[in-house]
Amino acid sequence: MSGRLLVPDDNGVLVPSDEGMGIGEVSANEHLLSLAANSGGSGAGMSHWAQASRCGRRARLSAERYQRFADEGRELPASKNHFIIGSVMHKLHELARKPDPSVVLDYNEQFKNPNVAEGTRLYKGWLRHHGLHFYGEPTAVEQHLSDENTFAPATVTAAIDMVVELDVAACSRLRSWGLEVPPGVTLVDWKSADSPSDGTNYKEGLQSLWYPYIWNLHNPDRPAQGIIFDVTMKRSRRKERAVLRDDFQKFFVPFGLESVESLRGMVMQGYRNVEDNIPNRSECTSFFGGTCPFKTNGECDAHM
Repeated sequence: MSGRLLVPDDNGVLVPSDEGMGIGEVSANEHLLSLAANSGGSGAGMSHWAQASRCGRRARLSAERYQRFADEGRELPASKNHFIIGSVMHKLHELARKPDPSVVLDYNEQFKNPNVAEGTRLYKGWLRHHGLHFYGEPTAVEQHLSDENTFAPATVTAAIDMVVELDVAACSRLRSWGLEVPPGVTLVDWKSADSPSDGTNYKEGLQSLWYPYIWNLHNPDRPAQGIIFDVTMKRSRRKERAVLRDDFQKFFVPFGLESVESLRGMVMQGYRNVEDNIPNRSECTSFFGGTCPFKTNGECDAHM
């Protein structure tokens, strides 16, 4: 098994290289990790409805594009290059706990794709500072759940990175990282960031409320007490730096601080926007000057 190297196109999107570019074939490992960056989304997750609440047409076109590629058996082109590093790290965390029997990973392989190489390097740094069993043995990895009732008629999905049953030893290890978490069922979400934060973006984010809620909905006999965001800083990608302990942060958000009803207005607004295919011109360009990809490729004809 081999695959072509992902290279940026004119829009900075990673796509498989054309034949004859002289880049050469890549290994099964690099192919697998490159495709991890092209996995796309379910089209019905909470982030989808958040986007839909801002621009129904963009969310609708995104979901249709994902479905079109899935129906054709093709991988989505990866998003911007700096997201690839985090995607690779995420995939390595998954494979370490839910192995793919067809692939034997060599973490010392000299990958041609710099994003794959960097994601692998940072993951190895995480292993050095934590050890594979830092959280204990997971009870679920990449758990995909769906809820068709809470926000009916909208369906909202979730992809939970890892579920663990924290014991006293795991809680002690977390304490050494400054986190006070009691024993019990806990969700873990792998994150990457460009710089440290105070955790507000995680604690107040949609996942901190939605993920424990949907898990508990499906597992009333094993409810999660909350979610841990395990963050790796990509600032370590500077080649002259080793991956240091300071390049990791962890945030625990207990479940139950607010009602999931606080999400209803956003999801309902998003659902109506998608159903009516409503564009929002304020979303055509971002504050930083980026342009909606569907505006760029002509799929959306909303006037600027």
